[in-house]
Amino acid sequence: MLAVNISVLNEKHEDTPQNKKRRMGTAATKNLSFKKTTNAADLKKISEGAKILSTLPGIVKNRKQVAQEHLSSQKERTETEVDTNSKSSDTVIKIISGTVQREKAIDQLQLASVTNDNLQLAVARRCGSVELIDAKSGSTISTFEDPIFNEKVSIKINQKTINECFYVGLMTNDRHFSTCTNLGHFRFQPWNLDKSEKPEDSDLCGSLPFKMKLEPGLCKMKSQKHNFNAFAVGGNEQDLKIYDINKVEFKKDTVCEWRSPVLKSALFSAKNVPNDYLGLRVPVWITDIEFADKKNQTDHSKIITSTGYGQIRIYDIRVKKQPVLDIQANDNFINTILLAENERDLYFSDNKGGIFQIDLNMALSRRATLDKELRLEKEVDIPTTENKLNLNKKVISIHPGAVKSLSLMGNDSHLAAVGLDRKLSIYRISGKKNELVVQSYMKQRMSAVVYDYSSGFSGSGSNVDADGNYSDNETIDDIWNSIEVVNKRKS
Repeated sequence: MLAVNISVLNEKHEDTPQNKKRRMGTAATKNLSFKKTTNAADLKKISEGAKILSTLPGIVKNRKQVAQEHLSSQKERTETEVDTNSKSSDTVIKIISGTVQREKAIDQLQLASVTNDNLQLAVARRCGSVELIDAKSGSTISTFEDPIFNEKVSIKINQKTINECFYVGLMTNDRHFSTCTNLGHFRFQPWNLDKSEKPEDSDLCGSLPFKMKLEPGLCKMKSQKHNFNAFAVGGNEQDLKIYDINKVEFKKDTVCEWRSPVLKSALFSAKNVPNDYLGLRVPVWITDIEFADKKNQTDHSKIITSTGYGQIRIYDIRVKKQPVLDIQANDNFINTILLAENERDLYFSDNKGGIFQIDLNMALSRRATLDKELRLEKEVDIPTTENKLNLNKKVISIHPGAVKSLSLMGNDSHLAAVGLDRKLSIYRISGKKNELVVQSYMKQRMSAVVYDYSSGFSGSGSNVDADGNYSDNETIDDIWNSIEVVNKRKS
């Protein structure tokens, strides 16, 4: 796990002027060929056009000598700059905890507690351990080892065999955490089991830890930041479901440690979209979940999901079980989605390295207009496509590898992305053009990225509190109301 200090990171620091000079000097020596000669004509050409290469009559220096002199001269001119750059680069990337080990790869990463004096990170590893780490000192505050990862797994689901168990969701604060695996093992418990008190903002029934066995084949588990009681799950042929651990009813015949809930115990069970225009069933494959209400961190009525077939769907559980908006946003597998604080801009990435942005308000309004026209013309509703809705999808960047995680920085002015290309890329998205401002080579494939809101970086000078909430989110009405009326127009 690595920490990157953006404040001391040069923009596109991999291609700094110092690196350019060194590369140009090396390339210049590689493109030259040298030989000894005693011919008068050759000596004349050498003395006229290549005086820097010869110091004695009839002798031309070899490639090694020229390269050494060239590098020594470059070193004298840029000695101070190189030393300064090397000192700053040592403080840019810092290893917080752990080593590069495949069996201890990080599947999930979350901010547990963010204050001015304390920053705690929670990580869920491939080996089954969940750790609470102090980001400043790198020490492990608490560790939990899940014993189900020691069991051999071989489950066949939808003509695919699952041979390993891994985490698909992690939600945490400084006292409690909840996890879920791809096999459906959901767990909620405090970091310290000796202090198994009930959380202040929860009415948990029974003792902790809370364990529940869901259907296998899950790909994502997500809950609201300040409401761990309710959580949403979805996966391969597992449509969206929302559970409340205070209202779950278990089957009476289950005696084992992991109890299965009753089918009707879910607060919400999504219904699949209608069949396509050929009358075929549309497959279900939820890859990521995002809650649409950013202002109320306890509301779970509006949910956004992405699928492995390129669809983005918006659910309103108060209206109906089917999505209120179903759009074909991409042709490739969507890895992750991220909703901005304005609840309008949605960013998503696919397995081909693309990072895109769409306007949800525009999509909803055009969907409503299209439905009205179809009802008036009494036509058969055809599948919703990107061309039909004219989403005005913006391409932020195309990476050489799949983008695994996205994170917004400041007042949604910058977007950080990591993935299989082993690079941390930060884009400025607040201007008219999306510009790559920082790119750092991280030496290994990255699986998750989070932003430390206590660092003080706000992008465009906005105020960000310790919880990552923005205090200057003005709406259009607020801006118009704040404008002073100079002179009223006479009627």
